[in-house]
Amino acid sequence: MATHDLDRPEKCPVLDCDYHIRRFVRAYDRERHTLVHYKGDLICGFCPESRSLAEKSFRRADLFKRHLVVDHEANTNRHESLNTDGENPAEISEVSGKCSNCSLIFNNIDDFHNHFYDCICRAIING
Repeated sequence: MATHDLDRPEKCPVLDCDYHIRRFVRAYDRERHTLVHYKGDLICGFCPESRSLAEKSFRRADLFKRHLVVDHEANTNRHESLNTDGENPAEISEVSGKCSNCSLIFNNIDDFHNHFYDCICRAIING
């Protein structure tokens, strides 16, 4: 194995992508990059039904993933403190939702957030 491969072990799963050969140092960078290959719309299954389709639809997977963290506090330390309204966010977040890519149902946002990257990768690789 070339030294470059050891220094940059994380490769894009898309075979015809330059970063499949050039690779990344960190898995985080590979994951962030890989999301650019997703083509399609994503609809947040955790947003309230009162939101319009435009408010919960995303054309870019990276923006959708950021939405999960910013708007729904996915995989944050929210369980350790109260939100600004004095409510326990852990209780608020236990809402079920559906993955718009594969249609699986998730009991909470954290489980969905953990599922998201692998699901998107399968969609990218399988076309």
